[in-house]
Amino acid sequence: MCPGLSSPAMYPLSSAAKRPRHEAVDNQSASPFLHTASARSHPRGLIFDRPQPSASSVSAPPTFSRPLHEDQPSQLQGLALLPRRSLPPLSAQGNTLALSSWLKNILTNDLSAHAELLAMQGFTVPRLGVLATWSRSDIGDALGRLLIPSSGGRKGMKAFEVVSLELAIRKLKAKTPGSAPPVSSGILPPNSSAVTLSAFLKNVMGLDLSRHHELLTAQGFDLARLRSTTTWEREDAQEVLSRTLKADSAAGGKTGMSALEVVALEFAIRKV
Repeated sequence: MCPGLSSPAMYPLSSAAKRPRHEAVDNQSASPFLHTASARSHPRGLIFDRPQPSASSVSAPPTFSRPLHEDQPSQLQGLALLPRRSLPPLSAQGNTLALSSWLKNILTNDLSAHAELLAMQGFTVPRLGVLATWSRSDIGDALGRLLIPSSGGRKGMKAFEVVSLELAIRKLKAKTPGSAPPVSSGILPPNSSAVTLSAFLKNVMGLDLSRHHELLTAQGFDLARLRSTTTWEREDAQEVLSRTLKADSAAGGKTGMSALEVVALEFAIRKV
């Protein structure tokens, strides 16, 4: 042993030194008061100074810039708290699930396998209630054109299933009286009427199509041109409306109308 140095036995190990190395490191990170002791020379040997906490190691307690509230984004000093997210609107998948539930018992038949087909064609559960206010011929015509398999390869429902669905829809009228605007006011107004295109679209055979006002005007339609199609052959009017307004064929990148909405518009024009 070198002269001037005291025996290690005179310096008992501290409690931190007795612990495993990894535990001492954890304790150092857990407490700001644990720092490596500094040594200075002395004629009688090394003297260890008691460790002192540095000013930077003692942080002030966190403060809030404003009261915490789940509806308001608050900030914890140095940490931004995210605001509560709002729920998304009902999706197309949600509509399909609602239709599937409704279709499970159609005159004791389960037609829920066709829920996706109905959703793609523009049907919703509330709109089925609107169809219940239509005439029998209009309901049958719409369902036959939209749900029976097409010559173009579109999959559809069997005739028995379509007729069963039609009967179930007709029964909705007795269950939900007054649930939809009267169809008599949802037809194209005559020439003498001062009704605008925007007002007409609010009730087209009981459906609110006002969100498609921009689409119709962009495609060149106004009330006068809609009235002009009443003198055309039925197949010609159907083709013009379908090719210019339907979602899968609307030009200019505009959001198109569903097949059910195009049929409703056609019916409203044809009844003038």
